[in-house]
Amino acid sequence: ESNLLRGPAPADLRGQGAVLISIGHTGDKSPFQAYWIEAESTDNPATTIYLSSSPENIFNDGKRAVSSKVGKGDLIAFKLPPGTYKVTRMGAFSDHGPISPTITWKASDTFEFALRQDEITYLGFAVFGRRGPGRAVAYFVFDEFERDVGLLRSIRPELGGVPVRRNLLGPEMRN
Repeated sequence: ESNLLRGPAPADLRGQGAVLISIGHTGDKSPFQAYWIEAESTDNPATTIYLSSSPENIFNDGKRAVSSKVGKGDLIAFKLPPGTYKVTRMGAFSDHGPISPTITWKASDTFEFALRQDEITYLGFAVFGRRGPGRAVAYFVFDEFERDVGLLRSIRPELGGVPVRRNLLGPEMRN
């Protein structure tokens, strides 16, 4: 299991790297339930990661739920091979039956991050929303390092000695 926040087994990196990010929304009346960012390895394009928020955590205050003045979201942590990754696509979706809003776009800029062996890379709090009325939707990236690392370590105390490095994706990823 590459998800460091799921399952009863102790989490460790065992020579892998890890990515830590919170993904969510601004708290406005968004028609979406889940928010996601896709990245692929530049070293091995067959390695793709889908970082997605979980509606049960965002909306039902699960143990991985996060919130601040900029929005609400879900903490995500995955173990991956070390190397460089780039964001390729991002979006949001809902599952409301036959009328389910979905929005997807390719990354307009190059947002890259490097994963190092036995280290966690923090990407930020990616908040889906608009800068103002009539503006295009985007992910705005905020630095909530202390909050997110603190939550990770409260869920997985065995990762307390693993170094965490900032590599924020932002400030803005838009369509």
